[in-house]
Amino acid sequence: NMAKALLADGILDSCTDIEEETPACTMKVLSMEIITQQNHQIQVMYGAVGDLEYNTTDDCEVEVSKTNTFKIKPIDDPSLCVDSTDVEVRVLVLRECNDRLSQVWRIDHKKRIRNKVTQLCIVRQGKKVRVQSCASSEENDVTFGFGDTIVFGNRGVMTPGATSEDGEEIALSVAARNHIGGPSRIPDPQLFTFAYL
Repeated sequence: NMAKALLADGILDSCTDIEEETPACTMKVLSMEIITQQNHQIQVMYGAVGDLEYNTTDDCEVEVSKTNTFKIKPIDDPSLCVDSTDVEVRVLVLRECNDRLSQVWRIDHKKRIRNKVTQLCIVRQGKKVRVQSCASSEENDVTFGFGDTIVFGNRGVMTPGATSEDGEEIALSVAARNHIGGPSRIPDPQLFTFAYL
């Protein structure tokens, strides 16, 4: 599609003879080759699908949230949810998932992770993860990164820490990515998922 768009854009119209060795002609030839090759690959695939007697119109359904809201859960313990403390400081913690609206999040129009009820955004303050006015939060300060991490720019990722004395809350902080891979059975506490509601 990008090759078709490049040809349709007219930006390569300065190439009137594809035999010329100009950058515009090189791009025009490459674009035409990409389109031709991909069309050939599609036809070969349709042939193979037909030979294997697969349904060529079968499509998977991708579930999309109607509310665009979600809970943030650690992948290795989905019974926990990111929530804010009840104290005025509003530090983020992990606690048992329940019906508290403070556990419901959304991505706002500036791509910030915002609490659905309080309208406060997830931010980093030193090593602490907390919620505060979105006015102090810029687009992409906090993002859902590759590998299912919640990333705070180049400062680190959201990381579970100490458990409260009553055992009901786990503190969240910003720390360097510390999982170096390995077998998938090794727990990685820095991985989170957005569980859409």
